[in-house]
Amino acid sequence: MTDPDDIPRTRAEAAILALIAEDGGPPVTLNRIARTAGGDPRQAAAWSKTLTASRQALLKLEGEGLVVARRKGQIVKIRQAKGLLRYTAPPRSAPAPGDDS
Repeated sequence: MTDPDDIPRTRAEAAILALIAEDGGPPVTLNRIARTAGGDPRQAAAWSKTLTASRQALLKLEGEGLVVARRKGQIVKIRQAKGLLRYTAPPRSAPAPGDDS
């Protein structure tokens, strides 16, 4: 399996991964991702393209298991969800019983 750190990333993907890298950090919104990727909401056409690129990056990273979307605290699929979504790293699975690491 390929290490996710070895895969070349777009600016939007890199922004998403950097924002959600903080373990236990707050969930992030699409607007925050787009701003971090270099978008400027004052430039409508460029902002729209940055939002679209950020959405596509979120879908790709969701497919790779590196990001999850949350709606009202519950994990949802990005394509199926409606309303305001927030994005986080996927929850860590609980250690197996007897695992002391």
